[in-house]
Amino acid sequence: MNTSRSIPPTFCFGAFELDPRAGELRKKGMKIKLQGQPAEIMVMLLERPGETVTREELQKKLWAADTFVDFEQGLNNAMNGLRVALDDDAESPHFVEIVPRRGYRFVGVLNGGGQPVAAGAVPPASMIAWRPRFSWSVCIWLAVIGMAGLVLLISAVYRPRSPLRQTPRVSRYSKLTNDPLPKVVVNFPLLIQLLTNGPRIYYSQAAAGLDSIAEISSSGEVDGSTSSIRTSFRGPLPTGISPDGSQLLATSALFQWDQPLWVVSLPSGTSRRLGGLIGHDASWSPDGRTIVFAKNHDLYRTDIDGSTPEKLATLPNSAATFIRWSPDGTRLRFTITDEGGTFSSLWQISLTGGDLHRLFPIWGGSHPQECCGNWTADGKYFVFQATRGGITGIWAVREEMRSSPTSNPLPVQLTSGPIPFTAPLPSKDGKQIFAVGEQLRGELTRFDPKSQRFIRYLSGISAEQLNFSRDGQWVTYVTYPESVIWKSRIDGTQRQQLTVPPLQAAHPQWSPNGRQIAFHGKMPGEKDHLYVIPAEGGSPEAITTSSAAQPPAAAPTWSPDGNSVIFFELGEFGLDRTARILLLNLHTRQVSALPASEGLYLPRWSPDGRYVVALTVDNQKLMLFDFRARKWSELVNGSLVVWPEWSTDSKYVFYIADPPGSFDIDSLVLYSRVDINSHRVERVANLEQTRGLHAGRYGTYYGVTPDGSPLFLRNTGFQEVYALDVDLP
Repeated sequence: MNTSRSIPPTFCFGAFELDPRAGELRKKGMKIKLQGQPAEIMVMLLERPGETVTREELQKKLWAADTFVDFEQGLNNAMNGLRVALDDDAESPHFVEIVPRRGYRFVGVLNGGGQPVAAGAVPPASMIAWRPRFSWSVCIWLAVIGMAGLVLLISAVYRPRSPLRQTPRVSRYSKLTNDPLPKVVVNFPLLIQLLTNGPRIYYSQAAAGLDSIAEISSSGEVDGSTSSIRTSFRGPLPTGISPDGSQLLATSALFQWDQPLWVVSLPSGTSRRLGGLIGHDASWSPDGRTIVFAKNHDLYRTDIDGSTPEKLATLPNSAATFIRWSPDGTRLRFTITDEGGTFSSLWQISLTGGDLHRLFPIWGGSHPQECCGNWTADGKYFVFQATRGGITGIWAVREEMRSSPTSNPLPVQLTSGPIPFTAPLPSKDGKQIFAVGEQLRGELTRFDPKSQRFIRYLSGISAEQLNFSRDGQWVTYVTYPESVIWKSRIDGTQRQQLTVPPLQAAHPQWSPNGRQIAFHGKMPGEKDHLYVIPAEGGSPEAITTSSAAQPPAAAPTWSPDGNSVIFFELGEFGLDRTARILLLNLHTRQVSALPASEGLYLPRWSPDGRYVVALTVDNQKLMLFDFRARKWSELVNGSLVVWPEWSTDSKYVFYIADPPGSFDIDSLVLYSRVDINSHRVERVANLEQTRGLHAGRYGTYYGVTPDGSPLFLRNTGFQEVYALDVDLP
């Protein structure tokens, strides 16, 4: 028997150490996120340094033969994750080199380390464990036990029994869309809702225009392109469809959580208000006579004209999304997300408002990540999205039948490949599940006003929320989608990772003396609050609390003397008119509100310390606070104003906007600046080419370099609608 197989040691290369047993990658002692398939690839490469590991070998190692995945895309995703962890470049690799049309190989240098231990080698005396001694009597007893087991097995085979139930499974998948465009207005997973009337699928899509709903053929007979249905309101987010498939329920995904509810006729797009109702989600009953909608923490029931709203229930400190009726019209299921936005779970309530309970309290555990469920048309199965072991996919549960107490109510996993699938929707005939498959990735890009060209910035890294040190020598940024803070020289050299998962970090800001970086972040199960970390690296220090009574804090910005930061505090229901701007004294830790700042967010302190700019929560205005006058004034008023940034001389504020009053799908994205003294607006660049092609944690990212050049994160990932052929026995 061949016993030469080796158990891999801890591999050391460059500044890295990889422990394959623990699945940990460390750089200079700091743990780097590398899990699952990227880690397995790295081990295979390190076990055979200098040799080519073929793509076929990787496929066999990473995916079972009966796993239905887009292998090419999945492997590319895993390799991208590996390169991010190693800070490696595919064009000029230090560690992993592409072997064209064949595979990959490790080209770095292994720094010694322990030698592999042969699996058949004799261990030292200190490692020898007790070994049992067998006698003939033991062997006889084992033989007797074996014969008894054989008798039981034979009797089990010939005993009459009911047929085994087959396990639900996905047999094939195909893309229904094939474009680089994002499929949602904002980057928030609970807003990805697919709806179908049979032949067509409807969903929200930013690139369809701020006044349009996207539609595609459910059969995939077209070329993968989408068409648009124009509506009379902005940011339409379809949430429900009438039983006859002729009308959609919709609200807006822009600016505020609770918005007017609309009924949209198909295919014309003609829209009417649903009475005077306000909410964030709504769903039609199977008989077409009733609508249930969610507002704040409450569920309401009304007729189809919206004239008889009646409170159904108040939910436990959370808002309902993805409301779905059971096919028999007796129950409702929906998703509840915790206030920190970290965990989500599936809940059920009867149509009378009773029997409110969580669906999978034991299976989901105390930190669930499940959402977005839909019943099959026959009511036999409920399919939903869940994240287990860091992998997001689709699960199905067979509904427990009262007449069949032996039915198994535990969910069955349908997808587990490298592409996360979300928002599952069974087809009308139950033979397919429509879902969104995605890879989040971007390329940092600068627009050069002189040449009028788009140029990769910092080698095109997938990063956003850039902030430059006051001396102009350093930059800090957040990787996308990992939400990890790094810093580097402005030429991209001397890169250093500053935060590590599971902390999700955002909006880093250099202190005036360049010694610290403030940011807001969130640990699992907590709300967003503020941190400060030394610029040379170290442990983040929380400077605000994350208590149940304290609203989430976000987007800090420094005072010029470095003694204070200002930030905004979210409102009762997220970014609403109860949001406000606060000032934190870093020495006393006392917090005070900036006067008359209710309904404002994303403050930015001017480098000279005299002003603060902030956006209104509806993104219609850019406001200016003068510390000398102690009052606010309107700086810009437009149809959409986002991402304000100061010029280094404090004379201008840069921002992104649509032309005032424009609701047209073809309106341009304007990069502008406003003079704070004259309030004169000057167009810096026309970024029309970026519309619908951006990426970022909050749906979009735009920024500015110290010389005033626009930055944006170009979307290089994908978000496509798939059809999964499924067997649901």
